[in-house]
Amino acid sequence: MTSGARHRFARLAVVGLLAVPTVSLAAGPAFAAGTSAKTVGCYVQWWNTAWAAKCAPATASGDFKAHVARALQPDYIGPWRYVKKGSTTTFDSGEAWRGVQSSHNYVSYKG
Repeated sequence: MTSGARHRFARLAVVGLLAVPTVSLAAGPAFAAGTSAKTVGCYVQWWNTAWAAKCAPATASGDFKAHVARALQPDYIGPWRYVKKGSTTTFDSGEAWRGVQSSHNYVSYKG
């Protein structure tokens, strides 16, 4: 291989290596965490792909259910779960294989 050919090959290899991290970063899920607004003391908390519906504490007894916006898969709407006033329980939780979106996560309540 001539000196010029080796130089072109080395330049192409460096350019190729610089492009790889950009592609892999763009393809991965976004890292996010957050907490929804409270509904009668209960809320949804999420961490990238995991989420949990919690009460801290519930300010009334009744039925609660979680609504979680999941990226690239159907949103999760959980079953109604009875929570007693004053409870600090986690009443639902799960995983989102492509991540939890940072909006449209909340708890519904019916007393």
